[in-house]
Amino acid sequence: MLLDVRLPMALVLFGALLSGCGGATDATSSERSSQTSSPVVTGCPRDLKLGGEVGQDVAISWSPVADKLAVSSAGTISVLDTDTCEISKVSDGNEADWSPDGRKVVFSRYDGLFVANEDGTDVEQITVTSTDEAGAGDEDRSPHWSPRGDLIAFVHSETNRYEDRNLSLGVVRPNGSGRRLVLEKGSFSDLGGPIPVVAPKWSPDGHRIMWMDWDGLSWITDRGERRSGVEIVPPVPPLAVIDYSLSPDGKLLALAIARNEKAKPDLEESFRTRPRIWLVPGEGGRRQPLPLAPARPHSDFSPSWSGDQRWVAFVRYDVDRRGLSRTEIYAVRPDGSDLHRLTRSQ
Repeated sequence: MLLDVRLPMALVLFGALLSGCGGATDATSSERSSQTSSPVVTGCPRDLKLGGEVGQDVAISWSPVADKLAVSSAGTISVLDTDTCEISKVSDGNEADWSPDGRKVVFSRYDGLFVANEDGTDVEQITVTSTDEAGAGDEDRSPHWSPRGDLIAFVHSETNRYEDRNLSLGVVRPNGSGRRLVLEKGSFSDLGGPIPVVAPKWSPDGHRIMWMDWDGLSWITDRGERRSGVEIVPPVPPLAVIDYSLSPDGKLLALAIARNEKAKPDLEESFRTRPRIWLVPGEGGRRQPLPLAPARPHSDFSPSWSGDQRWVAFVRYDVDRRGLSRTEIYAVRPDGSDLHRLTRSQ
């Protein structure tokens, strides 16, 4: 894996064998317009596998209208129903994200971006990329669907035979039309250039895109117009924020922050410093750790807000006392209460 600046492939360099789901907890009724319930863990079939070796991707995305998580792991996208614990495969691919109505998912493959129904039917390719045997070519990665439903933001990368990588921020309509780059060709080796290290995220109104460069998190319009930065207090070194999720109302930002104090840290090194989940006001401000109960040393990443904002789901990579690694999916209230383990390793 390249130190692949693909989200979440670059963001999540952890993986372990996972199966099952456990625990039993009653939950209050939701205030969503869809009137679905909050997560209830009732026990899952033992057929959800997350990763295997360090370097494989594990990432999650919560449906905006239902108690379902799109789980991307080791080249497979599955849907986990957090209410019934039913698990179904959607497609081969990575980095899945939901449409605003929760009926479709967009995801990446080596040859472009694809859209499919939640049940895996009607798979349609919406962008086309190619890479040769030497690794030279282009890729579209890290798609994120606008809340308005009209555009999908993504990271476009170009790599030559010398493994020099240029990154751009693009948008495309869900039917594949109107593909354009709104932030052009920032070189990964050019420390002053724009470098979308983590996946783009849309603002609640669908008019702005959050992205990251060496100066931190910033906003840009879908026409490439730069807006204000997102100031985090205390400041966070570049690349220390390895993933993030904006709440549906835009008021809170869940950040996976690695403990790396270097001004220009190595990306892989950041992943190995046991990142934790922090909460920050959506437009910037003082960061506060998500108050989770103490546990053995572990790494928390890939935060994702539920549609009703009552839960933050995240992935935890852990090593038990026997030295065995595992990956689990958790959900917790934003105040740190009612921690659920939605999955259970063998």
